[in-house]
Amino acid sequence: KLKICLIADAKHADEAKKHNLDIDVTDLDTLKKFNKDKKVVKKWAKKYSLLLASDTVLKKVPVVVGPILNRIGMFPTVVSHAEPLSKKIEDTRASIKFQLKKVTC
Repeated sequence: KLKICLIADAKHADEAKKHNLDIDVTDLDTLKKFNKDKKVVKKWAKKYSLLLASDTVLKKVPVVVGPILNRIGMFPTVVSHAEPLSKKIEDTRASIKFQLKKVTC
């Protein structure tokens, strides 16, 4: 089962609560508490199979957390207000992310 975390703005946080979605919701203030500490960020990100972020906060994530999420391949997927959160999460659960390994001959 995929464990998903949403870095949400107020609107998405309300939507997630309202629809009782089976995801963890966090906000930028929580991420700020990590203080760009690589170990803390990594430990937090590793708990989840996938990170999602509201389109309004996505640009601020690297600023608050630093480049670590990109390095560990856990950069959040964008969620816009145009489509319902529940649909986006269903789609995400339905699609499987493959990681390609470079093969040296």
